[in-house]
Formats: sequence, structure tokens, C-alpha cells
Amino acid sequence: MRALAALVVVLVFAPVASAATLNITLDHRSVGVGDPFRYMVTARGDSTLKVIADTGPFAVVAAPKISRSHSGGQTVVRIEQTLACLDRGCAPGKQPRSVLLPAARAVDPSGTVTAPAAAITLVPRVPASAVAASRAVYRRQVEVAPASTPVSPGLAAALLATAAVLLLALASLLTWLGLRRRDALPVRDRIAGGLERALRLLRESAGRPVPDRRRAADYAGRAAAALGGAQVAGEASRIAWAPPDPEPADVGALAEHIESAVGSGQ
Repeated sequence: MRALAALVVVLVFAPVASAATLNITLDHRSVGVGDPFRYMVTARGDSTLKVIADTGPFAVVAAPKISRSHSGGQTVVRIEQTLACLDRGCAPGKQPRSVLLPAARAVDPSGTVTAPAAAITLVPRVPASAVAASRAVYRRQVEVAPASTPVSPGLAAALLATAAVLLLALASLLTWLGLRRRDALPVRDRIAGGLERALRLLRESAGRPVPDRRRAADYAGRAAAALGGAQVAGEASRIAWAPPDPEPADVGALAEHIESAVGSGQ
């Protein structure tokens, strides 16, 4: 009697393991060769739950997404795979073909649960008549699609016209401000500024070819003449256009002569 009582106690207090459950989901039931589709397996069971979801003849075209969480005292394992038919083992012939994915399995201490195999239909990309034809038939687009714009053509034209008017007004304002600033300077100051630049170019031409020295001498002579330096302007014209070719020392001496005769423009 003691043995029997002990046996009864064990049977009453032993935990009852709950069987695992499986759920299979396909985002498409019919695809063509090379078309990707998602194959999702969701399992619930013990904390040691393991899920096996083979893909059979289908190729895995993206890294599987595997997640493990807890809900209602159970462990939830979800596997999502992106597959595609890239092999003869699943490719259709002249007619659509139903292909079975291997049955998914969930394993925990309560045992192994196997879900019904999921089926997906592979459809041909071209009709049998096109496959049998001696010459391929191509689809030609003969109609031009209408233009589409985010705004109506009338509104776009009005916006462009307004922008053109504003830009023209801005350009006119900048030009007026520039002329006003230029006119605000005395004439002699503007001429003196030109002489200063001419002397700088004349000195820099000493390190440049002969044609550059001649042009710099002519420019400096005209700038000096504008300030009343007729004598040095004549000397500059001779160096610029008469033989022999001006040497670096010649343009340097001319710059010193002009500067001493009419100033440097300061």
C-alpha cells in the first residue's frame, strides 16, 4: 500500500510538458522563376525549443532573420527566410508546377512537432506558344507616356517668369550700385589706381618673355600720360615698340622713372 501511495503522489505532482506548436506563412502562393518570396516559421514551446526549417530546392537569397522571445510562459522562435527558385529542381515546365517545401519541425523536451509541408506554385514566365516559336516575339512600346510634373505647367511657367523678373531686378540693382561707387571716386584717384597697377605689372614683366615686357611698358606709359607724364610716356612707348628688345633691367628702370616723375598712384 505504501508503494502504491507513493506512486500516486508522483503522478499527481509531476509537471505536464506542453507540446510545441508550429505556424507556417508564405507571403506569396504563386511566383515565377527568380521571383523572391518570404517563408516564415513561428514555433512556441519550451525554453530549449529548436526549429528546423529547410528550404529544399529553393535558394536562400538573403540572410535569414531569426528571433527568440517569450510570451505567455512559452518561448517563441521565429525564422524568416527570403527564397527564390533558381534551379531546375523547382522550375516549371510548360504548365505551372506545385513545389513542396520540406516540412518544418520544432523540437523540445515534449517531443518533435512536424508541420504540414507548405506548397508554392511556380508559373512559367512565357506561354508555351512563345517557347515553341522559332522566333522570339518582343513587346514594343509605341505610345509615349504623358509627361508628369509635380506642379501644373501653368504654375511652373508663372514661377519661372517671376524668378526671371526678380533676377533681372537684382542684376540691375548690383550694376547701379557698382556704377555709383565708381562714380563716387574722383577721376584722378581712379587714374592713380590704374597707374599703381600698371607699375606693378611692369615690374613683374621683368621675369616674363619679351612680348609681356613690351605690353606692360605700353600700359604703364598710357597710365603715366593720363597723369601728365608725357615725357616718361614717350620713353615707355619707345621701350614698348622700338628695337632692341627690352631687357629686365630696362623695364625696372622705366618703372622707377615713371614713379619718380608722376608718382606711384598713392
